[in-house]
Amino acid sequence: MSPNFILIFLAVVTLCTIAIAYDKERCDAPPSEKGYCIAYKRMWVYKGKICQRLLYGGCYATANIFNSLEECQTACKK
Repeated sequence: MSPNFILIFLAVVTLCTIAIAYDKERCDAPPSEKGYCIAYKRMWVYKGKICQRLLYGGCYATANIFNSLEECQTACKK
């Protein structure tokens, strides 16, 4: 294989990885709120360009809610 082919292949893979990493549907959705239920789970939302902890009551979640900081950062990093 030629070195040019390898460089082009690596560039395409890198760009695809970056494009896939940001989950627009979840990260751009309105952040979930605490809610009025009584589950009180520690969750994470993406808000203000950072992942923030949320004490989630268990009701009325949007797509913008994550089980861990790592999950939030992986889905919402740009």
